[in-house]
Amino acid sequence: MPLNLIVTEEGRARLLNAQQTGTDAVTIVEAGLSPTAITADPSMTALAGEIGRVSTIGGTATAPDTIHVSIRDEGAGAYTLRSFALYLDDGTLFALYGQTDPILVKTAASTALIAVDCVFADVSSAALVFGATNFTDPDANTTRKGLIEIATNAEAQAGSDPSRAITPAALAAALLPLLLARDRKS
Repeated sequence: MPLNLIVTEEGRARLLNAQQTGTDAVTIVEAGLSPTAITADPSMTALAGEIGRVSTIGGTATAPDTIHVSIRDEGAGAYTLRSFALYLDDGTLFALYGQTDPILVKTAASTALIAVDCVFADVSSAALVFGATNFTDPDANTTRKGLIEIATNAEAQAGSDPSRAITPAALAAALLPLLLARDRKS
């Protein structure tokens, strides 16, 4: 389920070009992490209860209003994540999200991996660029590498699902009945 991030007033101001006639791209370089449940508000300038920031963040536009964001924390800290924020290359708090229920629980011995689709109500995903770290796990499509869901044999035989990929075994299961039926007619 996509998360609706709230773009801050300062973040929105950074999007405006110098002529104030359109937008410029902004570069997201860090994610702030917090165990505090917040109600995101555009006037916020800091993430409440922030326990740290990670620069292992990547993002890819997956729709005009959506970015797929991947955040990784390999540190030794332990926490329950309820809120996170995206920071620009100049330190500006660009956008944030929070909820009461835990997003994840990290132990000292674990790596936190967060992969979410972030929907922006009125910001084009094309205006969002990510820093040097470029690891993401977006859904695959015909023009972009990414994650896929494998079709079952029955789904491959039905041939109607445009989003699942098929394995050679599922392809054989789908094609074999068609080829046998064709041979019987010959």
